[in-house]
Amino acid sequence: MVARTVKNLAAVFVTALLMTSTASGVVYYCYTVTTFRAEVIGPSIVTVSGRRLLVDGSPFAVKGVCYSPTPAGEGPDFPWWGAYEIYENDFENIREMGANTIRTYNAGIVYFNDAYYWVYHDDGTPPDAQVYTWQGGGGSFNGQCTEITPPEGAYSFKTTSANWAGWGVFIERQVKDNSGQGNHGTVSGAVTDNSGKIHRALGFNGTNAYVSVANSASLNPTRVTVEAWAYFAEQPASGVQQVIVSKFVGVSWNSSGYQIHIETTSGGQFQIAFGVGPGQSEYGSWAVYPTTFVSGWHHLVGTFDGSTLRLYYDGSQVATASWTGNIASNTYALCVGRKADASSGFFRGIIDEVRVENQAISSTEVSYRYNNGNGRYLGPNANTVLLFHFDTPVNIDLSKAKTLSFWVKTTSDLKVEIETPRGVNQTKWISNYGWDGTNTWQEITIPASDWTNLDQVYCPFKITITVSGTFYIDKVRWTGFTPYSDGGIPGGVRLLTWGTGYFEARYEGLPEVPEGGRCFITQPSGGFGGWGLFAMLPHDHTVDLSGATLKFWVKTPENLRVEIEAPKGTRQTKYINQFGWDGTDTWQEITIPASEWSNLENVYGLFMVTAESGSTFYVDFVRWENVLQPPQLSILENRSVLDAAWSQHLYVVMGFWVDRSVDLSRSWVRENLKSGFVKMVERWKNHPAVLMWAFGNEVDVYAGRKEN
Repeated sequence: MVARTVKNLAAVFVTALLMTSTASGVVYYCYTVTTFRAEVIGPSIVTVSGRRLLVDGSPFAVKGVCYSPTPAGEGPDFPWWGAYEIYENDFENIREMGANTIRTYNAGIVYFNDAYYWVYHDDGTPPDAQVYTWQGGGGSFNGQCTEITPPEGAYSFKTTSANWAGWGVFIERQVKDNSGQGNHGTVSGAVTDNSGKIHRALGFNGTNAYVSVANSASLNPTRVTVEAWAYFAEQPASGVQQVIVSKFVGVSWNSSGYQIHIETTSGGQFQIAFGVGPGQSEYGSWAVYPTTFVSGWHHLVGTFDGSTLRLYYDGSQVATASWTGNIASNTYALCVGRKADASSGFFRGIIDEVRVENQAISSTEVSYRYNNGNGRYLGPNANTVLLFHFDTPVNIDLSKAKTLSFWVKTTSDLKVEIETPRGVNQTKWISNYGWDGTNTWQEITIPASDWTNLDQVYCPFKITITVSGTFYIDKVRWTGFTPYSDGGIPGGVRLLTWGTGYFEARYEGLPEVPEGGRCFITQPSGGFGGWGLFAMLPHDHTVDLSGATLKFWVKTPENLRVEIEAPKGTRQTKYINQFGWDGTDTWQEITIPASEWSNLENVYGLFMVTAESGSTFYVDFVRWENVLQPPQLSILENRSVLDAAWSQHLYVVMGFWVDRSVDLSRSWVRENLKSGFVKMVERWKNHPAVLMWAFGNEVDVYAGRKEN
């Protein structure tokens, strides 16, 4: 059972395996010295109920959970069936079974090659999303409908309309507070994900986009530092403020809180201002810096120490104001990108690295942050009450997806929409994508090329019936080619390490990594150390990466050597300092364009990285972007090639056939099993799907695809 079984989804196979122990009756697999008798049966249905794997409704016991990638230093022939405990039916923490076979990741994470982003399936919607419904004149909704049999799984989403009705899945991600105070933010309006001063940032449209942070005691200090990097996109209109950070309430009289903003006076003067409010019956105070508007990135800091307000612009103190007292508290939310007490003052531009502290930092510290925070992260200190790096996207990036696909059963044409960016809807109709007008289950596929702005998706799927009636939806997903990430390495690729030391491909010891929750740690014990990915399985081959860009994240104190091998036997070498690494031990994204390499149509070594001086380093999210054709990582391109591979009796192939790419893993086949595998090849020809074969202590899984 390979590949198409993912969390709570069914997979139908033409053939499956019934294994019968000669000693203890029917088993599906357990590690034992008992001799097995193998028999092909089918078709069989593999389902997941909760986290329980079922084959034709019966529990399935699995021996072994294998890393994907295989543990560093081990080949794909690593005997996982003898090294890990047995999981009997319940999958509490299983991430993979075997190597690249079954994954039980949460929704929203890449599953295999055919499910880039799950929008709706039996287990619901992504954990960072919310389903909203709409109807006119009456309607009902059931996301776990069992009254009809869906194409896959147990449930479908039923909608009944008296006039018009629909539903959609909307991304509702918080902005993470990195201070440790838990002051997370909520996005409103057309906020976009942008490149920032340091990695990512948020874009604000000057109309309705902002981030709000619920009031808390920690956000009401009596002394304060307010800091941010801001990209000025335009000078505000005459008499208009554009607010960077605000918890300021009221006018100067009876005001409270703090605020930093840019504005243009009624006389046309551009200026930057920082102010605090003292509370009842007193005037607040503002430090104001009139200057010439210059678009681009600027560092803004406002401080108040109990007697003096100071405003800093690009590292230098530019204005002060005197006032003695404490900043008054209020119950308003703190806002980034607009005023706290009114729906006005919207900022147009990009904001990054927002920080609030309950102290007034010194001019020396401001200068340090300006010079050292210009391109790298600066963490919180004991006085930090809010810190936004804005690194987690608030929208989802589907720009690498190929299609939006879903199943539908309806008597009427349906309107399909996505919202990207926020507030901008794009509309299609299923009748334009193959729906034949009959009330039967039909799969609708809308190419990604029919949509725009897929890098800023707020709502990945809306569906509406515009008349009275009933319709059902199942298995909504965006499909595409998956890069190397927390999901592991591509099939057909082997991980090798060199040097001595500690290597861990699924390291979870860092509080933050750029993608997912894990990264690859290399900790040499002396001299040098590194690792690489090679197209070695089931035999040495090459991958066509013509025109593709190599990208990865790295955290290292040492300049690293990066190589590819193209063609086999010819290494090409680069160093990360040639491609933007600034010499600091912080997460930085390295991009090496295709023009820097040669022979990309014949890549054998996909990625190699080495610390020549033995420093510990971390790597995350290695991928080749803009691949012209999905890498054909398989020998299963035609029957004659498959037969030739089998005739050598060298490899067992485990494959997954979707979107013309196949994931592979290899296991060595003992010579004394030669005759058995010859017989299995003959049987495989009659049942081109998934088979399992077992002899004593060896269990090998292999798969093929139906001929087109």
